[in-house]
Amino acid sequence: IYGMDSALFSALYDYIKIKDVGKTANQRMDINRIEIEDIGQLGVVNERLASRLVSYRSKLGGYKNMGQIHEVYGMDSISKTVLADRLFIRPNFVPEKININQADYERLSEHPYINDQFAAAIVRYRNLNGGITGIEELTHFRSVDRYQIDKLFPYLEF
Repeated sequence: IYGMDSALFSALYDYIKIKDVGKTANQRMDINRIEIEDIGQLGVVNERLASRLVSYRSKLGGYKNMGQIHEVYGMDSISKTVLADRLFIRPNFVPEKININQADYERLSEHPYINDQFAAAIVRYRNLNGGITGIEELTHFRSVDRYQIDKLFPYLEF
């Protein structure tokens, strides 16, 4: 206890109780920093789903918006709604980026928003054209629509 003389602290030690506050069920937590154990303390999902939430975050490069928790396999709608209320994303959060001109097929296809066909098309396009300069070039790919491109955009660098 700060500011207390050590002799006085020793004399009062048996009478001092410091409550362990920890993380409570009502505390909001950063979805991009939370760990499996922390999610379990929220009392909303089991360990398997908590693990999927963290694993999906890792594959994405971080959650950019709370709607992305709806993409986690096996999460029921009630859990998704409660988690969306108890978790948050820092306003200045920048997700991990994939350099679309340097990443190989395997790295590209690991991202949840890039399927195998799209990853192959990116590599093929790069090889033929010397690289991709911006998001608009991706709109010409048949293997992906504008909605998917918009979801992927925060995770790309050119």
